[in-house]
Amino acid sequence: MWVVSSLVLATSARATFHLMQIEQVIGGVNGDTTAQAVQLRMRASLQNLVQNGRLVVRDATGANPLILVQPSTSVLNSSAGDRVLLVTSNFVSTTGPAVVPDFYMTNSIPPTYLAAGRLTWEDTVGTVLWAVSWGGTNYTGPVTCSTLNDDNGTNGPA
Repeated sequence: MWVVSSLVLATSARATFHLMQIEQVIGGVNGDTTAQAVQLRMRASLQNLVQNGRLVVRDATGANPLILVQPSTSVLNSSAGDRVLLVTSNFVSTTGPAVVPDFYMTNSIPPTYLAAGRLTWEDTVGTVLWAVSWGGTNYTGPVTCSTLNDDNGTNGPA
């Protein structure tokens, strides 16, 4: 009986923030690289406990990680297809009417990472659940991710 209970708990724990996709990334607006936004999309319902995840950017070699945001709370929306908006404070002033983000990014993507890099949604111990990379052949880092959210375990090529 104990084995069955632990399997149920493990399944429930996985269904909290893991099935998330990085849907859109805005690295700047009208040349202003301090105005950035990232939109996540829930690939299944009940993925709203985003305080268990973090958004991390890496340079063209897949190194030098920088946490953009580690949400401190969950979001209210929790249906499949719902979105989570994460922005820099300067992004809000570029929209009209002003967007209402779910979270403000603590850091922005460094301008030197914009030509080639990788953005990951991961758990707090570094398991990459979804990623997007850019820069074509200028990005030389990894493109792999956990198979929890992507059947073949790859989010590449750049």
